[in-house]
Amino acid sequence: MSRRAALLALMLLAAPTLAAAKDKAEPRMAAMLACGSVASNEARLRCYDAAASTLRQALNKGEIALEQKSGPKALEGVIRSAGAMSDDSYWVELASGDRWQVISNSPFDEAPPTGAAVKLRKGPLGNYWFSATGMAERRARFLRPRS
Repeated sequence: MSRRAALLALMLLAAPTLAAAKDKAEPRMAAMLACGSVASNEARLRCYDAAASTLRQALNKGEIALEQKSGPKALEGVIRSAGAMSDDSYWVELASGDRWQVISNSPFDEAPPTGAAVKLRKGPLGNYWFSATGMAERRARFLRPRS
């Protein structure tokens, strides 16, 4: 992938976050977002090229940085909802809005009921372990917070 394509992909990934916080947007990103409203195809492309150039320079100089992916809000809570994902896993959403994939110990495992108390712990290698009331500990993967 070319540097230009990679930069454009990064900007597109950051756009929803920035669109939600337009009032607080970094000026160079605000300029990039403004390009979307340019009517003419040629003028819009020139706008994006100019905005991408200034963003690339700022990234290379370390003036701006890309935001890291967020992690879970808490490592314990109460199940708001849950359901099957596949034969060997299910999803769980906690009252905090955090969503988790829990890997089953057997194909006959069912998701814990709504309202069950949950504890998660982070293992030494960065993996997570999920336990709910009356259930054995299982591997888990943080999916995302509810938006």
